[in-house]
Amino acid sequence: MTGEIALDQLFEGDQQDPDSETGYSSYTSAGRVQTFWVTLYVAYYYLMQVIHNPTEFPTLPNGLIAALAGSHALYLGGKAQAMLLGPLKNLFK
Repeated sequence: MTGEIALDQLFEGDQQDPDSETGYSSYTSAGRVQTFWVTLYVAYYYLMQVIHNPTEFPTLPNGLIAALAGSHALYLGGKAQAMLLGPLKNLFK
């Protein structure tokens, strides 16, 4: 809201690029986009549950929790793959 945190590259990821000056190039990360939207949906669902019944702590369906956990697991798995297998890809080039 105040502009102190830059969000213009929120969905940008870095990948190793030996042709670049810095050794990295940026790209739009599908993992970041899908994790963002799933998290936003779960937060919206939770907020609606609180608004409809503010007197008790809302419960989330197991499927929604599984979708959120799966979304984050896929994102983190992609990050782990890039960190661990990225240097191996460079060896085979």
